Formats: sequence, structure tokens, C-alpha cells
Amino acid sequence: VELSVDGERGRQADGAYGGMAAIVARDRGRRDRRRRAVDGPGRSIGRRRRLRVHRTWNRPEQGEDDEPDRPLHLAPISLSESLCRTGIGTVPSHPETLGDDSSRGLTRLAPAALAELSEARQRQIDYEPLSATGFFARRQSEPPPAPEVAVVTAGSSDAGVAREAARTLDYYGVGVLELHDVGVAGLWRLLARLESLRPLKVVIAVAGMDAALPSVLGGLVPGLVIAVPTSTGYGVARAGETALHAALASCAPGVVVCNIDNGYGAACAALRALGGAR
Repeated sequence: VELSVDGERGRQADGAYGGMAAIVARDRGRRDRRRRAVDGPGRSIGRRRRLRVHRTWNRPEQGEDDEPDRPLHLAPISLSESLCRTGIGTVPSHPETLGDDSSRGLTRLAPAALAELSEARQRQIDYEPLSATGFFARRQSEPPPAPEVAVVTAGSSDAGVAREAARTLDYYGVGVLELHDVGVAGLWRLLARLESLRPLKVVIAVAGMDAALPSVLGGLVPGLVIAVPTSTGYGVARAGETALHAALASCAPGVVVCNIDNGYGAACAALRALGGAR
């Protein structure tokens, strides 16, 4: 294939690969011309202008009197819109972001941030130091709902992340079964409770270090298994990165993996699996 300088035109040589080579060269030429676009003599365009050029590359050329392209702006999404679309509200991490809205909760709520609120406001919050979560107008149900989701921890040091998931599910009216300290180092403790886990639709497995628990549960229960790697561990545990990689590389098919220490995200995944919040 003989190509021109800009790579736009090519002459197909004999053989089956000539046409494909010409197409690749043509596309490469187009990309090169985009990179060489300039904003005035001898000046390279900035990243923002380059993105705008990319967006309008295939559009008809504008006349001198046409209005120039404007950057795209995203509309803010309120809590009510999020609830209407997904059934799950957004959860901030500082009370100041709530304003007058007392219909949602807070995650990663430090005691110092809670102390900044007035006493009247503090009395409105159901706060738990272990999970660092606080909920306004907590939903109550009588009698308590039957468990649909299990939150299982490998060790007692994973309890904070597990409680974040359990309290979020409880807030949305989902019954939760909590099992703690049943990791693979004491596998007999997990096997003794296995019959209570098998009927449940979702099992959230919270584990740090080697994070073997989600894979074990993935081979023992039929429900959806959501893995939450935690930052528990030291040395090569690398603040949860090893647990995250182990969960992602699980040999048990269908295990869903959340980010490190993201108990709230695991609860939201469970809510979606159950068909939305109650």
C-alpha cells in the first residue's frame, strides 16, 4: 500500500490485506490532523478547546454568523430525583451538606463533625460510632422484617464496614442477618451457620487480608454474593488492595465486588438486586 503524507489516500496493493491497511492508515491520518489543529499561527490549542474540536469534528462547518460551540453543562441532581429514579438516595459525609433536608443519612460521620451540630439537631440523628453512620427520620417497622440479606464478616475488625452496610439496609426497611467472625481461618463457624444463609437472596461478604471469604461463600450459597474488601491487614495487604484484587480474581463465578471499605455501596447493590428500596 502506497500512502500519501496525510494518510488519507492509499493505493491498494495485491493481496487480501491491502484494503484493511488503507482503512487503518486513513483513520490514523484523521487522528493526526486532529492533534495538529492549532489556535492561531504556531500555537497548539488547549485541552478544553481540543475536546470541543473533537465533539464537533463531524458536524457541518459553521458560518461566520453562527453561534460558536458552548461547553456542555450538567444539571445538578437532587435527592428527590435520585429517589424517584432508583429508589436509593444520595448520602453525604458531612451534616452541613444536608441543609434543611432531614430525610437521609450520613456516612463516614466523624464525632467532631457531629459535635458541630446543635444539640437539637444531634438528638434527631441516630448515630453509631462503630460504623460512623447517622440517620435522620429512621424508618421503623413493626414487627421487624424477615431477613432477606446477610452481612457476613471474616473477622471482628471488619465490623465497622459491615455495620455500615447493615444499617443502610435497615434504614430502607430490609431485614438483615448479621454473622461476624466466620472467616476461613475458622471455617467451621461458617459451616455451622450455612443453612441460615442459603435461603437468603443476597449475601454481603466483608473481608480483609486475603479476602477468601467471598469466594468460599460464592461456592456454597445460591444467592447473589457481594464482596466488600476491607483495609484490614498489614504489609502486603496494602490497605485493602490485596483483598480487592483477590475478590476481583475470585474463581467463584458471579461474585460482585465493591470498592475497599464501601459498605454503603454494597448495601445499595443489594437494594438494586432486591428490586429497589422499601
